[in-house]
Amino acid sequence: MKSFFTSRKAMAAVSCISLAALLVSGTFAWTSLNSQKVNEWRGNGSTSQGPGGSLHDDHDNSKTNDPRKDVYIENWGDKMIYARVRLSEYMEIGPGAGQIQGNSNPLTRLAANTSTPLLAGTVLSGGVIQFTPHIPNGTDPTDCGEEFHVYWDWEMGGGKIYKPATEAEKEAGRLNNSSVLSDNNDYDRLSGDLKNTLSGGVYVLDSNSTPGTGWFIDKEGWAYWGGFLMPGQATSLLLHKVTRTNTPIPDNYYYAINVEAHMWDAPDVLTSTSPSVGTSAEPDDITSLIQGVGVEKPSDDALEFLKKIFIKTADEGAFVIEPDEAKDIIEEIFVTE
Repeated sequence: MKSFFTSRKAMAAVSCISLAALLVSGTFAWTSLNSQKVNEWRGNGSTSQGPGGSLHDDHDNSKTNDPRKDVYIENWGDKMIYARVRLSEYMEIGPGAGQIQGNSNPLTRLAANTSTPLLAGTVLSGGVIQFTPHIPNGTDPTDCGEEFHVYWDWEMGGGKIYKPATEAEKEAGRLNNSSVLSDNNDYDRLSGDLKNTLSGGVYVLDSNSTPGTGWFIDKEGWAYWGGFLMPGQATSLLLHKVTRTNTPIPDNYYYAINVEAHMWDAPDVLTSTSPSVGTSAEPDDITSLIQGVGVEKPSDDALEFLKKIFIKTADEGAFVIEPDEAKDIIEEIFVTE
């Protein structure tokens, strides 16, 4: 059962990092955005366009500490896809804060950077920075309970008018094996090729969560989209704004948000009238996610949530086979032992 979107790690993954550093005097500011190639996208010979998507991270690096930080996923392919995103944080305060080796992966502090990490243990050997996943502390998805949010407020959820990926950007995404797009424009009305994202909230995922339009954050920090994303759709916003609180910071500081995005297409046995059969031992993408093959396995609550999404999609008749037959296959897909 081979999908159109199979990769060596059985997923499409993209990431970007938004970085902000400010001298306490306010005389200097720096923001940067980075994206990184992480895996391959390979097709199975179908004449269709196949699945494809982009992580949108709209943050204007030319503006001093631009508060806008719109994070969402666009499906520009012709197959339904599933997406999850994880936001992780890092902060340091003191002399040399923000002196980071440019374009390094992982981010690495320069020797002159003698600042103190906000959280102990988040600078590893050789100055490598370790980000801390944003995991809600209680029912408020904007507060992870860590000290980051003494200094930073997050606004999450909602929707916006956005510019979809161009044909050139889609092709670049296929060739470069990942796609992170950033648009610094603000649109107040639809015109030309502009579209609306979906609009929804951000919630804490638990065993009682039901699928719906919005993001659901689990105990590992992964935000799961509340359903399959159909071709031509863009999710609602996971993150919208990041602003400083009124709590003073006594020295130079540096704050960074790492955005990881994973996208999978549904198993072609559910979505194709002529699925591939037995040509490879490599599982399809979404099964790799469920089984934790080459990717971090979802939490128990997330697995239950994903199964609810599959069943709901089957009930709605969105798969090419009959709902009862689809549900039998779904039961097999979600056997994780």
